[in-house]
Amino acid sequence: MCVGRRAALACLSSARLTSPLFSRRSLVIPQALGLTVEMKPGPFLPAPIREPADMARLAKDVDTDATLGYVYEALTKTRHGLKGEVPLIGFCGAPWTLMAYMVEGGGTKTWQESKTWLHKYPEASHELLDRTAVVCADFLVGQVKAGAQVRLSGLDSVVLG
Repeated sequence: MCVGRRAALACLSSARLTSPLFSRRSLVIPQALGLTVEMKPGPFLPAPIREPADMARLAKDVDTDATLGYVYEALTKTRHGLKGEVPLIGFCGAPWTLMAYMVEGGGTKTWQESKTWLHKYPEASHELLDRTAVVCADFLVGQVKAGAQVRLSGLDSVVLG
């Protein structure tokens, strides 16, 4: 799998790809919502959402063209670089996975914080999932406008148990 513009074009020139996947870290969605995401080396959110009041830090109306325009620009450049040889696949993480990262503050093996959040704050969970899903949908639409020919929404890897 090739991720990002440079990687996609490099992989295309060195191998026979059926299509490159343009996947800017899925955590651009929490960033668009106003959270800080750092790579240490994996994703780390220094100020996760731990209680419903923390959601006040999130943007209510996200303009993905403004906040994620750099991703769309990279997608367009990648599409031009592909010269129609193969389709370009856009990607967005699934709302539950993104919410879990926002609550956990990063990856985990157990996802205990996000599971607890879901059961402890069901109404806030619905609101956070809804807000995340709206931004995800807008992001996928923006990817199509920028040149992605196929869109993937991540399969949720967080298991509820």
